[in-house]
Amino acid sequence: MNRLLGQADPVLEAYHDHDASPAQAGRRMGQLERRFAADTVTVAAIEPATAQLRGLQAEYAHTYVLEDAYLSALAPSPDGS
Repeated sequence: MNRLLGQADPVLEAYHDHDASPAQAGRRMGQLERRFAADTVTVAAIEPATAQLRGLQAEYAHTYVLEDAYLSALAPSPDGS
């Protein structure tokens, strides 16, 4: 998760420094978001063997949902807005 989210910082910095246009930054954030969404599905599919691990997994998986929502907010919608 940290590696992928760390890739968002250079995109935001390039946009801030005007080294990337809004469209370029949006496309790059959209790519990151799609990769992260796929990881979110993978993490949610993990089925721990014990009740204690299931509880921890649920909390961990929820962090992926929150991070995906953050990346989604930074990426343009599919219609380009």
